[in-house]
Parts: sequence; structure tokens; C-alpha cells
Amino acid sequence: MAALQQVSWRRTRRAAAGAVWKQKHLAMELSGLPNHPSKNAKLEQYATDGDIAARWLLGINVQDTFAEMEKGVVDLGAGNGILGIGALLLGAPRVTFVEVDAAAVDALEDALQAQDLSARARVLRCDVAEVADDPDCACDLVLMNPPWGQQRRSADRPFLQVSIALARTSVHLMHSAGAVHVEPWAQDHGWQADKWPGCIAKTCKDVQNLAGMSPNDSDFPKARGKIFADYAGSKSSFASIRFHLRQFTEPARALFLCFLGLYFSPRTDLREHHVGQTPM
Repeated sequence: MAALQQVSWRRTRRAAAGAVWKQKHLAMELSGLPNHPSKNAKLEQYATDGDIAARWLLGINVQDTFAEMEKGVVDLGAGNGILGIGALLLGAPRVTFVEVDAAAVDALEDALQAQDLSARARVLRCDVAEVADDPDCACDLVLMNPPWGQQRRSADRPFLQVSIALARTSVHLMHSAGAVHVEPWAQDHGWQADKWPGCIAKTCKDVQNLAGMSPNDSDFPKARGKIFADYAGSKSSFASIRFHLRQFTEPARALFLCFLGLYFSPRTDLREHHVGQTPM
């Protein structure tokens, strides 16, 4: 098994960043990365499956094209880097990886070197709260698969808070399919939130159909309903949630984030300021 893994790992070194990827090939590439080395229950560390990551990233790429991002991407709680590396392979000009676990950072840096992607990557070993005010972490899009709060109440809250402080246009996150607090939280903080079942990227065709539609289009409910019908039969355990700031001009957004920075701090118990349903 070890020998087969090594062969696969060497084969991935010349992957073409920014190439047109089929889901199968991207999934193979991401599955060949070193496994997440840590399983800390307190941090809710777990590996993201390569096939799921590929489906999700290809779906995101339809909505927010990685190759067109000027400020790049931030991967919060990056683990072994599977999401951010996938974004780089899909053409993101640069990705900042934020991960607190030393062993995970070592695996991530090894993966970047093996893929020849280090020149377009920045790896920060720190807690996510420490990058909220870092101007070098400002980005177009934040990717994350945060803790779902199974072990510690509101464990996802620092990730949510930092994501909207950094992202200029959108945030994409995986969360439990049963989570009900994320969308109200985003809306309370000035972001529009769209929640899709985990199977949204089962086929990119369905995503492309929706990406080209307005919610006011007559075919929109049917197209959206098809995805949720697929979801009902898939028993997916996670949902894909996208925050975006369509309603804000850039000056208004800057003013809002300035207020947000004054109102919250990394030391604040964010549960005290929650408006909406009780988080997981």
C-alpha cells in the first residue's frame, strides 16, 4: 500500500495548474495528497474526501472563477491543504493557507512542494482569529470546512467571523446539512447567504444551469428543485453555503467591516452577539 501511495504521489507532481479539469481527474489528484496527519477531537480535525472536494471546488469555480480572482483565495483551517491546493490547480493566482496544527502545516508544505505550487502559496501557522486584521490576507474568496460544533459549542463562529473580515466578494464553506444558524448569521452581518445540499456539484451541468439564471427566471424553481430532489435521495451529511455581498458598494462594505472590527475582537465571546437560532 505504501509503495502504491508513493507512485501516485510522484505522478501528481506535474499537475497542470489552471488546466481544464474533469471531476474524476481532479479527485484523483486531490486524493493523492498526504493524509491529514492529526485527529484532534477538540479541533474537530478530519480529512476532506478527495472526491467530495473535487465536486465542491468545480461547483464553486462555476460561480466564482478561481482564475479571475485578483486578490486570490484564503483557506481557513486548511489542514493538509486539499481545498486551497484544489483552488490553485483550478487557476487561483495565489492562496493563503491558515492552519494552527504544526503536523498539518508540515504535510501541507510538503504537498505544495510536490505539486510545484509553493511560489503561489503562503502558509501561516496560527489560529484563524490572528489573521482577521492582516491586510496581506485580504482576498476575493474564502474557502473553509470549519468545525461543525459537534465537540465544542460555537466552534465555527471564529471561522465565520474571520471569513467575512477577509473576503471581498464571497465565502464558500462546508457545514452540517442540519445546521440552521449559518444563513441567519450571515444575513445579520450584511451578507446574502445561499445554502445548497452537498450534492450540488454532483454534476457541473446543474450548477451551470443555475449560475446562468436569475431567481426571477421562470425555470429557476425547477432547476433548483432538481438539485434538492437529488439531495433528498443522496442522504448527504453536509451542505455547501455561499456568502456574497451583492448589495454593498466597496465604500459601504469598508465602513461595515470597520464597524465590525470595532464591535468584535478575537477575545470576544461571539455567542453573546448571536442573533437568530441557537447554533450547534
